Amino acid sequence: MKIEQYVMAYGVEHDRLRAILPDGFISPRPVLRINAEIREEKEGYAEFNIAVEKDGKTGWLNISCWNDIKFKKSGRITVFENENLNIAFTGVGIEGSCPAEKGSAGCYFIKDGEIELVPPETITGKKEFCDCNFEWRL
Repeated sequence: MKIEQYVMAYGVEHDRLRAILPDGFISPRPVLRINAEIREEKEGYAEFNIAVEKDGKTGWLNISCWNDIKFKKSGRITVFENENLNIAFTGVGIEGSCPAEKGSAGCYFIKDGEIELVPPETITGKKEFCDCNFEWRL
């Protein structure tokens, strides 16, 4: 499967994150990460994760995902949009190694009350850094 991934993270109110954590998880820092993807050059997807720690392992907890989010590309700008979110990534022409956290155990997913930890993928290719603009429409 071909996937183009765009990632941004920003600080949010820590008490709000703590209020939604399942038992056994703690929030080491107030961060929401949005992974937006274009799959097979035709399907938009967005995933929302918060930084967590569980049983001594740090990683991310998936709190939601949206399928079929609209996307459009124009030059260096890629926009993902639906009725709740508009997020634009603009490539800045600077490449570097993947800024993934070295100590992350991966991403926790909760399905039907079961918790699964999916280890992080190994990313060796260079990535282009982007500026990001977004707005919630809630």
